[in-house]
Amino acid sequence: MDFINTIKKYFKKEKKFKKDFLTVNPDAYWKSVLLLFTVMILVFLVFGYYLVRKVNNSKNNEPNTSTLRSKTINQEKLNQAIEYFSKREKVSETITNYPSPVIDPSE
Repeated sequence: MDFINTIKKYFKKEKKFKKDFLTVNPDAYWKSVLLLFTVMILVFLVFGYYLVRKVNNSKNNEPNTSTLRSKTINQEKLNQAIEYFSKREKVSETITNYPSPVIDPSE
């Protein structure tokens, strides 16, 4: 009899687990966490949409032209900057045009 029962076990059809419908079925704690994060995401989306609408409708987007025109360029500082860069250009030209006096010992 044992031999027949062992053979029956090998040929017995195994029951396969089938879900009735495809849903998330977590424990009560996981459901609460899932609900909490879903609500938080929805609140963030609504708040972000509200801020975008508020920024788009605000009238502070245009720059104030009176403050922009009041700033003038200081000619002296501009000339100093031009002189500085012209000196740097001369120094870099001398460095690139004249080889270094140090002899390479590896040659």
